Amino acid sequence: MRVRLILLTGANVGAEVDVEDQATLGRLADCDLRIDDSAASRHHARVFREAGKVFIEDLRSSNGTKIGGTRINQAELHDGDVIEIGQARVRVKIEAAAPVDIAAPDFVEPRAPSRPPRPTGEQPKSKPAVRGRAESPEVKRGRGGALLYNRIPDRRNPLTDDVGQRGPLLRLLTFAVVIAVGIVIFYLAYKMATR
Repeated sequence: MRVRLILLTGANVGAEVDVEDQATLGRLADCDLRIDDSAASRHHARVFREAGKVFIEDLRSSNGTKIGGTRINQAELHDGDVIEIGQARVRVKIEAAAPVDIAAPDFVEPRAPSRPPRPTGEQPKSKPAVRGRAESPEVKRGRGGALLYNRIPDRRNPLTDDVGQRGPLLRLLTFAVVIAVGIVIFYLAYKMATR
């Protein structure tokens, strides 16, 4: 059984750790999964394996650990559970070991590629630069090179980061601004149409 913890929010979003025996979560750099959140304790919680199951234990943190909105001291974890530490969210991924098929042949016929290979010398088409974006965003990639997150380093602008990763007040403010702009555009269009 493979157990992974994947950070869903915060500055280190996309970071993940395999839990062999146990893994600590917290604010300090010596933790297995670092939580960059002021509500996280230095050593906030630990995830451990015991008797073929996975558990989480709160390490007497000041703000507590939650699963599904319920504060816990110790609880069993299941695949897809989300651990809540302050504003940080950590997904639990539990993958069962693949069964070994002894009757399977040693050699498997390779499948044909879905797309024909590009002729040598032909360069891939580059995408045009998007106006208003930073030139070199920080790109986080997970296993197999899948893009997990594209963070733009400029933190002064509230729209440089994914709005879903911001606090509820900033999300509400962004929603209000969008609604206000829509009302103004509708009002101006109405005035022009009634002239």
